[in-house]
Amino acid sequence: MDRHNCRVFLLLTHCCAGEIPVGCLVTTSESTEVISAALELYKSLLDDKSFYGRGREGPQVFMTDDSSAERSALASAFPNSTLILCAFHVLQAFWRFLFEAKNRVARDHRKGIFGRVKLMLFANEEAELVRLYQESLADPDVQSWWPFSSLEQYYERRLTDLANNRLDAVMQSRYLPKLSTIEAEHINHVEGDTYEVVSQRDQNKSYSVDMAVGLCSCHEGTTGGPCKHQYAILCKHKLTSWNFVPINSPSMRQFLYQLAVGPNNVPAEWFRSLHVDREAERHLPLQQSQEVASQHPINAAVDAMETCEPDENRRTDEAIAGVLSTFASHIQDLQDKVKTDPEQLLRPLEIFNRNYAAINISSSLASALACFGKTLGAKPLRGKLPLAGNKRIPVQPTAIARRQILMGGRRKTDLGRPCKNSHAAPKKARAGLTSQVLPRRKFPAPHNLAACVEKNQALGKTHQAK
Repeated sequence: MDRHNCRVFLLLTHCCAGEIPVGCLVTTSESTEVISAALELYKSLLDDKSFYGRGREGPQVFMTDDSSAERSALASAFPNSTLILCAFHVLQAFWRFLFEAKNRVARDHRKGIFGRVKLMLFANEEAELVRLYQESLADPDVQSWWPFSSLEQYYERRLTDLANNRLDAVMQSRYLPKLSTIEAEHINHVEGDTYEVVSQRDQNKSYSVDMAVGLCSCHEGTTGGPCKHQYAILCKHKLTSWNFVPINSPSMRQFLYQLAVGPNNVPAEWFRSLHVDREAERHLPLQQSQEVASQHPINAAVDAMETCEPDENRRTDEAIAGVLSTFASHIQDLQDKVKTDPEQLLRPLEIFNRNYAAINISSSLASALACFGKTLGAKPLRGKLPLAGNKRIPVQPTAIARRQILMGGRRKTDLGRPCKNSHAAPKKARAGLTSQVLPRRKFPAPHNLAACVEKNQALGKTHQAK
């Protein structure tokens, strides 16, 4: 309302002269506690003659919008009063609901669905309301949008997608985590399905994990959600868990498929990977994984030649020694350069030492080493300051020509793409138009529910709209 950001609530009643105020509340916020305190102060001003002799019991009926804070405060201050919703605000909220893109209501169906809801809202009897509701459910426009009409098909599609490893919908899901960076020696088996995982940040701290119920003592796992500690145990000990997408578990994927479509005769081989890979079954229990792996002749031959499982990420000792030798030569070269030019290199080296001492996690150190030298700006500047990595924001060739001239104003130069109205006009009328002609001004949508429904357009919002 003013510089102090106060809120004003008017208590109005109707008469032949229009709306007449019976109270005014000025609050500092719209919370339930503040509005309740304001209503208690308002009740202290009422006498026994207020509201036709009801006094501090308040009026018989309150009409509000769907504000939970207001309705909760009124119910607390005036428990003997009846709270009803304003019909206009109900229709306004539903019209905005129809226009939200996430609800996927066809534009041609909005007016019809809105008309049916309006008829149900103004029904005189309960029997008429039930009849209108049943007629609305039978309407083809409502059936094509009704969110619960395809509920069974929706969940069936979700389960079958996971069973068939179609993971487009879950690529960003927390149930599809990244590869675990927790070492195997940091995982201790206590008993049964209970494990202890050492924290990566604090070696003196450990987390207790129960794989049978999918719980962990960390912040993310205490509510039963997936966490990196559970995933590390799942990968290292080849267990199964419903907290993660069963990409490499044919038995779990078969169960999801049967849950979606019912009992069927699809064999378990249908859900196995086409690649003969020993790592393909690592999310299965150990005994079941060995049984599945032994069915492949190639894996049987590998078992006959070696008893340990190869690790793709394991480097040989010769490769590690070569990388460390190259790194040592770079360190020696850096020391020689610092001794040669200490004025320029000594201060940055002190900053490097301080930043290196602050890194306590292996993943952070790996990220810092991988990003070293990528934002040096080694390429020469060509007139303009580049972005990180010597990148520039690309624009269309005509974008620069459409910018405003140096003299200011809304008028554009003659260069560039012609304006929209020059394309829309006929050839004869367009002959005298240039790109400097201002386009027609677009007015915002009116804040009028009847007009917006008639034109089938979105309802305009004001600064007071919630």
